[in-house]
Amino acid sequence: MADQGSIPLLGAILLERGKVRPEMLDHALRVQRASPTAIRLGEVLLKLGYIAEQDLLEALQAQRSMAEEVAQLLSPPEECPTLLLVSASEAVETGLRTTLTWSLYNLVRVDPQAAVGWARSRNVQAMLWEIDTTEGTSLQSLRGWRQACPDLPLIVLVQETCPARVIEQVLQVGADQMLVLPLQERRLVWALHRALARQRQQERIEAQRVRLNHMGQILVFLDMLDCLLADAPDMATLAAGLTSGVTSLLEAEACLVQWGCEKTTFISGPHSGYIEGSLPEGLQQALDCCRRQAEPFCLDNLWRHPVWGNLPFDLPELAIHTLLCAPLCVGRQGLGAIAVINRLDGAPFSPEDRQLLASVAGPVTLALENARLRGREAPSFAGIPMLPVEVAR
Repeated sequence: MADQGSIPLLGAILLERGKVRPEMLDHALRVQRASPTAIRLGEVLLKLGYIAEQDLLEALQAQRSMAEEVAQLLSPPEECPTLLLVSASEAVETGLRTTLTWSLYNLVRVDPQAAVGWARSRNVQAMLWEIDTTEGTSLQSLRGWRQACPDLPLIVLVQETCPARVIEQVLQVGADQMLVLPLQERRLVWALHRALARQRQQERIEAQRVRLNHMGQILVFLDMLDCLLADAPDMATLAAGLTSGVTSLLEAEACLVQWGCEKTTFISGPHSGYIEGSLPEGLQQALDCCRRQAEPFCLDNLWRHPVWGNLPFDLPELAIHTLLCAPLCVGRQGLGAIAVINRLDGAPFSPEDRQLLASVAGPVTLALENARLRGREAPSFAGIPMLPVEVAR
């Protein structure tokens, strides 16, 4: 009747079951199209006397069953967006589960005590919470959950007999939508769309705020770079200032810059200054690889990495766990690399961190290249702390 991955129309089901003839279905469709108001095909067939009400119910049930199979095919249960339900009524859960399966949602019923932990799961899209007016702790639990999860869409379910004062208290808690039980399918889907639309709008606002914050951080870094260049420093002083600025910008433990054919290396952090000697093999290979890249790349959990984890990376008294590298290029020529080492909070570097490093890599490149062109590529390192590094075995 239908290909795998498609949902048959109601008319096709009735035809296959022999409940209507083709000419009857064509007549009903013409009546439906001519109607000045929206009317369903099943209602037209009933009014014309072509089918019995029981035939329509059975056809609708068959259509829904097929739709649920398609939903499972297109979106396995473990990948479906999840909605949480706090309710003491199994009847409410059963009704919601039928509706939400049709809408490609996965419903999980949880206790009020476990609602906060569940709500912080990545795949949870919204919370459905039934207010039981006979239980005094229901509203109190909802208020505590809302304080812990202020951004997750909240749809509160109430009975028709719910007192007005309770509804006012629910609205004060911060419900996005309120629905009266028993629920109509269309009403529930509409409420979900409204609540989820608000969440998406909040996510867009938050993303915009993050972008503005990053722009502000970059502007502060560029101001620091302008002040540094105004003093016409030598290469070592310039590199030391640049690495310190990048370390502060990305809230990292240290920053390392390698520049020029001689692979002169500078580092900020606990051992700020010029590095004398060869770098550990893994770290040097990462910098060499970065110079051939067009975009920043990140190495997380180095000691677990199947390839890089077998190479030495650690500097004296500086164990490297996470490395974020960006090329320093003039045109298409990679003249150096910059590497940020270990976020201070222990978390891996995020895509936003990569964007920040990519944004400052250009100004860093120009500053180092200008210093080289001024003829100061061979400065005196007197007074500059040195971090000796033995050649890796």
